[in-house]
Amino acid sequence: MRTAHRQRFRLSGGTELSFVTAGEASDPAVLLLHGFPSSAQTFRGVIPELSRAAYVIAPDLPGFGESDVLPAVSFAAFGQAVSELLDHLAIGPRYLYLHDFGAPVGFHIAMREPSRILGLIVQNANAHAIMASVVTRRPATEAASWSAVRTTLTGSMTP
Repeated sequence: MRTAHRQRFRLSGGTELSFVTAGEASDPAVLLLHGFPSSAQTFRGVIPELSRAAYVIAPDLPGFGESDVLPAVSFAAFGQAVSELLDHLAIGPRYLYLHDFGAPVGFHIAMREPSRILGLIVQNANAHAIMASVVTRRPATEAASWSAVRTTLTGSMTP
């Protein structure tokens, strides 16, 4: 098993984000996003095993665990913070594990750069705030909006 390393990264706005990495950076990346009220510690039992086949990144979301609080709190801001971390680590295509509070954060990341998403692993998650901002309620465009959501999240136009 590979050793997990806890690190800190200063975001462009000055906030520090704490995160754990494990595995070889050349392996497929898996981003683990925890729920509320939790931290990357949630994954301490699975990181060693996952790191045998993947490069694991498990951030403490802003304001949780050892991460600082962002000046403005929203799922979009959390998504931007995690995206900045991924860019800093030069993480290309990745799988996203989304749990609870981490799901809307991960959906923001996925919708911002869908071409970098290899797959989603979703457990006990919600997306109502995200979908409300993507899907319009006008009958003439609702089908097209759902098609765009489907394409963004799955890469496929088929239902």
